[in-house]
Amino acid sequence: MRPCLPLAGSLLLAAVFFSTVAAAPASRPDDPSTVSVLFLGDDGHHQPAARAQIVISTLYQMGVDIFYTDEVEDINLEHMRQFDAVVFYANY
Repeated sequence: MRPCLPLAGSLLLAAVFFSTVAAAPASRPDDPSTVSVLFLGDDGHHQPAARAQIVISTLYQMGVDIFYTDEVEDINLEHMRQFDAVVFYANY
């Protein structure tokens, strides 16, 4: 069994990731100062929807729009072109 990072460590890694993403120019033509992120979760024991809720409002204030989904069908080229980054937090 792999060791799991505590919640604080996971959030720290997410903050570092998103601060790096936020520094990159966004490719969305409607608002170039905003970074758009697709967050793919599932209904697993690690509760990705709850974890996403923890960071969504804070990152929104930093110019990062997170769109949560638990539908693996959303991972397709046409849909993903709407986003600057994708976070996979699921066991598919």
